[in-house]
Amino acid sequence: MKKLLLLATVLVVVFSYTMGQNAITNSFFDHVNYSGAFGDNDWTAPWAEWDPVNATYPVADSTISAGNITGNVRLSSGQSPLFGIQSFTNPRLNDGWFTVTNYIGAFDDSNDWTSPWAEFDPQNAVYPPTTVTINAGNITTNTTWTSGNVYKLNGFVYVKDGATLTIQAGTIIRGDKANKGTLIIERGAKLIAQGTAANPIVFTSNQAAGFRTYGDWGGVILLGKATINVPGGVATIEGGVGSQFGGGATPNDNDNSGILEYVRIEFPGIAFEPNNEINGLTLGGVGKGTTMNHIQVSYSGDDAYEWFGGAVDAKHLIAFRTWDDDFDTDFGFTGRIQFGVVLRDPAISDPGSNSRAFESDNDGSGSSNTPITRPFFSNISVFGPLATTSTTIDSYYDRAIYIRRNSATSIYNSVITGWPVGLRINNDGSEVQANNNNLQIENTIMAGMRDDFFYNAFNETYFNTASRNNSILTKNSSLRVIDPFDLTSPNFLLQNGNRVYELDGWVYVKNGATLTVDPGTVFRCTETSGPGTFQGAALIVERGAKLIAEGTAAKPIVFTSSKASGLRSNGDWGGIIMLGYATMNQPGGTGVIEGGVGSTYGGGASPNDNDDSGILKYVRIEFAGSEFAPNNEINGLTMGGVGSGTTLDYIQVSYGADDCYEWFGGTVNAKHLISYRGTDDCFDGDEGWLGMVQYAVAVRDPGISDLAGSSNGFEISNHGPSTYLPVTHPIFSNVTMLLQASAITSPNFGDAFNLKDNTEIGIYNTITCGWPTGLDFSGSGVIANANAGLLDIENTLMAEMTALYDGTDEQTFYTAPARDNGTFANCTDFMLTNPFAYNNNNDFTLMDASPLWHRSRWTYSLSGVVTYDNLFNSPLSNVTITISPKETAKGKVLSASTNASGQYTFPRLGNGSYEVSISTTNAWPSGVIGAVDATDGFFIQQHFLGNISLTGLKLEAGDVTGEGTVNTADALTAVRRGSALPAPAWGIDDWLFNVPTIDINDANATGVDIKGIVGGDVDGSYIP
Repeated sequence: MKKLLLLATVLVVVFSYTMGQNAITNSFFDHVNYSGAFGDNDWTAPWAEWDPVNATYPVADSTISAGNITGNVRLSSGQSPLFGIQSFTNPRLNDGWFTVTNYIGAFDDSNDWTSPWAEFDPQNAVYPPTTVTINAGNITTNTTWTSGNVYKLNGFVYVKDGATLTIQAGTIIRGDKANKGTLIIERGAKLIAQGTAANPIVFTSNQAAGFRTYGDWGGVILLGKATINVPGGVATIEGGVGSQFGGGATPNDNDNSGILEYVRIEFPGIAFEPNNEINGLTLGGVGKGTTMNHIQVSYSGDDAYEWFGGAVDAKHLIAFRTWDDDFDTDFGFTGRIQFGVVLRDPAISDPGSNSRAFESDNDGSGSSNTPITRPFFSNISVFGPLATTSTTIDSYYDRAIYIRRNSATSIYNSVITGWPVGLRINNDGSEVQANNNNLQIENTIMAGMRDDFFYNAFNETYFNTASRNNSILTKNSSLRVIDPFDLTSPNFLLQNGNRVYELDGWVYVKNGATLTVDPGTVFRCTETSGPGTFQGAALIVERGAKLIAEGTAAKPIVFTSSKASGLRSNGDWGGIIMLGYATMNQPGGTGVIEGGVGSTYGGGASPNDNDDSGILKYVRIEFAGSEFAPNNEINGLTMGGVGSGTTLDYIQVSYGADDCYEWFGGTVNAKHLISYRGTDDCFDGDEGWLGMVQYAVAVRDPGISDLAGSSNGFEISNHGPSTYLPVTHPIFSNVTMLLQASAITSPNFGDAFNLKDNTEIGIYNTITCGWPTGLDFSGSGVIANANAGLLDIENTLMAEMTALYDGTDEQTFYTAPARDNGTFANCTDFMLTNPFAYNNNNDFTLMDASPLWHRSRWTYSLSGVVTYDNLFNSPLSNVTITISPKETAKGKVLSASTNASGQYTFPRLGNGSYEVSISTTNAWPSGVIGAVDATDGFFIQQHFLGNISLTGLKLEAGDVTGEGTVNTADALTAVRRGSALPAPAWGIDDWLFNVPTIDINDANATGVDIKGIVGGDVDGSYIP
């Protein structure tokens, strides 16, 4: 069988269908091509919990006592607000070099990149005595310092142009205090100091433990040939060492001065003279070819890091207990820095020039020399001297960020805390850079400033411009960083644990109040005693109030039992009740909700069917449901008069002691509902509920049913036997409802579909199995509604019932051919992957061969005829058409073959675009008169000469050599093969077909006809 060529033909195929209930045509419903709640996408993962009895939940750390919530309240999960507010869409950051994070600042909740190589108590660290002294002077040849020695740096040591100094991982270098030991890597030289996390390279003081302090030795100076903005492009570096930096008239911004990786520089920084200091790490004209990663500068007697021009990039920098500035940039520095952390000592600051985290100048005079100093910092965490605003600090701290003298340093995705003043962009040229958007501060939080967050109104307006997405927090603690201000053992990781609340008693969210619950929050709900009988804790969201409980798949919100793991069971607490102002059908339009809580629902004479009671998304409700009195229960999730403005999506109700879900009127819609091992009904609707539900799965425990009644899958009623209006008429689509019939031990299971009390309903694309009875119309009103078309069940499958139907009315209705329902003998016939795993993670997705594929209401019959491309349109049998969806999650590969009349049919195809391939078992007609012969060769030659024009399939058929053109060689090859003479290689398939792309989009269409031709038969003379 041969797969044949795809032509450019695109056929748009649309279909009509007979509508049942109008509501199923609502755009709320996704038009999927399978029945049941799942195709091959398991939407329960990873947020659902299949073994909540034994799940481990933390103990509660706060209590919400019985009573009223009357104002807006937010219940935090404990997650740091630094998560999820980052952005890397700015073109400056979207360049491949920056690591994209899901947080701002330098750390998330798990990756402490300072461990284990950093040292936060270097004053008391024990270092071995020196074994080798490196005296002041020049290193002119390649030299290696080994980890077996401890080196004393005794004076100014220069690595000269052309030489490379290599320092092995784990090597310790101790700087001499008296002679100001300093290591200077001059232009053209390299320093290869490549430590590891386990064996960092350490530059430290030669003083004894306990006696080390700021400026015990000089520091490390790295110089290169990259661009600087000094006229002439060359300057002499600060610190009195006399060495030059910068590339002059021909700078090299990719210059390579070596590698500094996993390096600590402790107690450096000396003032040669005022404004002429050696910093912890001084970088002059250093190029991007240099590697800087995982560097810690501690107790520097001047700046921790200062960049004098250059373009070098760096990641993972620590500035610890610096004297002056942490990150000082000038002379046209244009590099990129990501992941940096600053921790300051509140008792130490620089009386000579004030201490800042960021200090930036274009140059000392604020000239307009280019390039303008414009580095990009991202993911920086600055923990200043003020752990709280009342912390006593040295008087020379002033601003966290000071950008001045025409410079344009930009800061992104960072958090800046704990200084007297937060931001000063000076009016000596840098304000202009900010107004021109050359200077940018975005997606950054400032917190805990003592005097003011801003130096003046310009800075405040600039920082708070909405498009910059910056914000301020009054307290550092609001950042939820674990312990960042500990000066000997800081922990910079973000808090991300779930906050756990004890819900104790009936808690009411009152009219006008909003209760907001952060993702990941856990509620441990207590057993309590109240009026009447035991009812358990409950959360009641009254009319006019809102519950915003919007979890995520990774961090669902959980309401569960307060009992210990292994001891939880159905009905340990009350449940969640949501009430609203939408329509319900009791006289007067209002009622008092079941469960004894005493709250009213429904909109009365002027209901609001668009009422908004909030959001429940990625929420689990476990072990809820309690009986206040017979037929007066709190369900897992009770909804009374809830409007369609409310969002219900991805909700799991598990081990409920009454119904898992019950709707008392209202218009609320829902998607992705799980009903798991409940006691009474899975889905109970009444009192005029008019909502829509798609994607719901119910799994029953065969050993648990309602001993006081009958446990059903659906129990849908109007209001008792009444004809109150509006009549209950929900629409369900794509429900999977499962009971393991062979394992039933509890006696009171009832019907899969218990429809009663004059109800109307639409059920589509649903599967169910295992109940004693499948479909039960209870009462003449339901039968009348079914006969009148007000009740509809279509494209639905039942399996493994003791009795499929309660009577002949149900059977006649269900089996009507137009409804396209069906039955199977066994639940296994559905071919779900693993539906009854229970505690071991159920899997309801479809196997590839499942009959549920292409089985929904939104699937259509596609047919057509395959004919030969000749004058007679001769039908072609033995042709196979194979289609596969372009979106693999939307269906599976299907095949159909033509009959003797050339006809083919696909009985079911869902919406989407399909790739088509066509093949045949028909042989190439060798030796058949009129198939491929001299006439075909003549036609090919005439096309080549331009005397005739072959098009479409006949043009394809003429390229018998498969070279992409039709020429004399094709003519000769066709003639010789058609005459059974030796011929060159046949380069095309024996049979060719025009191959369409099929698009199905719910509208109206005709069949798809396909043409075929024998390779080489350009005159179409063959008659199959």
